[in-house]
Amino acid sequence: MVPAVGAVAAGPAMGMAWAREPGLPAWTVGLACKANGRPIRQWILRREPSMQNCVFPGRAPVVLKAGETLRLQSTLILRPIKAR
Repeated sequence: MVPAVGAVAAGPAMGMAWAREPGLPAWTVGLACKANGRPIRQWILRREPSMQNCVFPGRAPVVLKAGETLRLQSTLILRPIKAR
């Protein structure tokens, strides 16, 4: 995926890695998000190692009725990049 200013349509999970920079550890990041068990497929992606996240609810508000449940789930996997 190519980073953009707005939300990017993609799959239910995203894997990210950044180039090594002197003095900083190198990691890969995997992220998946769900709302009430349904995968979230909109993402905020930036080129720099900063905000990378799923988009919920987006620009349109989500209306919840009294007693209605909203369950948000995020799975985050961090793995070190092995030195070559």
